[in-house]
Amino acid sequence: MYLLSILILILVLISIVFLGRKIIIINCCSNASIAVDCWLLFFLIQILIVIFFRIYLPAVPDNEMFSSIIENHNVPVEHLGNSDILGFYYVTLPVSYVFSSDSFLYLIFQKSMVLLSLILFYFGALNLIKNRLNFDFSGVGFSLFLFLISIYPSFFIHYNTIIRESWEFFFFSAALYAVSKGGYIRGIFLFFMMVLVRKNSFVYFGLFVFYLTFLKSNVFYFSERVKGLLFFFFFSFFLCLFLLPPFFDYISALRNNKLSFFTSIGFSPTMLYPAYESGDLNFYFTLKSMMQYIIDPLPITSMRGSIFAYVESFFSFSLITVMFFIVFHLKKLSKFCLVFLLVFYAQANLEYFVSGGMRHRLIPYFAFIAYLSIILSPSLKRTILILKGASNVG
Repeated sequence: MYLLSILILILVLISIVFLGRKIIIINCCSNASIAVDCWLLFFLIQILIVIFFRIYLPAVPDNEMFSSIIENHNVPVEHLGNSDILGFYYVTLPVSYVFSSDSFLYLIFQKSMVLLSLILFYFGALNLIKNRLNFDFSGVGFSLFLFLISIYPSFFIHYNTIIRESWEFFFFSAALYAVSKGGYIRGIFLFFMMVLVRKNSFVYFGLFVFYLTFLKSNVFYFSERVKGLLFFFFFSFFLCLFLLPPFFDYISALRNNKLSFFTSIGFSPTMLYPAYESGDLNFYFTLKSMMQYIIDPLPITSMRGSIFAYVESFFSFSLITVMFFIVFHLKKLSKFCLVFLLVFYAQANLEYFVSGGMRHRLIPYFAFIAYLSIILSPSLKRTILILKGASNVG
């Protein structure tokens, strides 16, 4: 039976490689061969990484819990009331049987599923963005996307362990691609499956309904004079929305309750997001939450952590800075990017545990990386052509 599971896994990996190749060729306007070659190399390296990482995997609590669910086909008693954990159990139950309840085989399958999700995510984003942008979309942008993902620290850490966010990403990416191709019924079903494994993901559904229904233009263009006002009103509106008394009271109560719980079981208060303090202005409270979310997993109160924490925080801060610089330099904002900025803002306000943020912001960061890759691909393509011309002359 175990040998049969290995054979099935090999067939799955081969199928994903060819399916990914097909999606790339269908969606690339030019230079598809470059994208396919990069995808094959990226796929091989990532599969080898997950095998290596699993062998030398340190003790990761969530990984141990989810691995136990795969191997034993049951949910720990303390998590029976958690709908997300139950959703993961039901979704993975047939898969775990196919792979002989072996967490190692399952993890390789999960990683291949994540790699396919990257293709679905990128080209879903591309199809939603490209209609109003006069760019020649080539395989160069997708290759840049894969490169940036490969140096994203959280991608390396989280998707080489067994966590429910892998299924969240898969269902979201498949839904995004389906919606981008006009498959709204399939998209709704896949959104439902995503919420099944992580209920907080429902925020994406509401925002995409907003995206598809109310925003008529794919891109917002703004002049030098109004871009500052747009920035000001955009953030002021959502600051007010989330800091109306009911929202503010809920966030404060959530943080304070978690503070009491985690400190009672031995966690340092520095590992929790700043709770509301008497005399804090709502704006100041939210600003601290945003800054903590951006530099997560470094605690904003101490700025101390492991080397990985510093690298992850630097990547996060750099990504946000570069994205805003490019948006204001080009003087246009894609509504695709706007949706994920709203998600990012909501998540920052509702997060309470330091180091949880870097896992929960994965999908918004994938969106920002995809957006930057799509926007920068024409310039990168021209640079490559110039370099090729110079080498031919030489």
